[in-house]
Amino acid sequence: MREADFREWLGQRLWKGNPLTKKAKDNRVRRSGRAERGLKGLGFKQDTLEAVFEAGLWDALIARLSELKTDPAADLSVIRSVVPQAEEPAGQLANMIAALKQYGYFL
Repeated sequence: MREADFREWLGQRLWKGNPLTKKAKDNRVRRSGRAERGLKGLGFKQDTLEAVFEAGLWDALIARLSELKTDPAADLSVIRSVVPQAEEPAGQLANMIAALKQYGYFL
């Protein structure tokens, strides 16, 4: 993950007309990093988000996370690969999806 570049890019974004707060930027970076660490558990052979993007699998990554978010019978071990301590995984997965969409725009 290109953390420093992503942080810089986020620093230029606005939310409701205001620059993103440090906390907002930190959350987006943290969630994207967590997704990257969980790629293998999600079934991707790539090691980085950039490799997933370059392989043309970005939409598949977003779709996989969306599927996990909405499927009550989803494999808990797969969910735990990206949100290991979530009591309510759907909410954290929704936030992760939103962060990854921004990372995709950044890439």
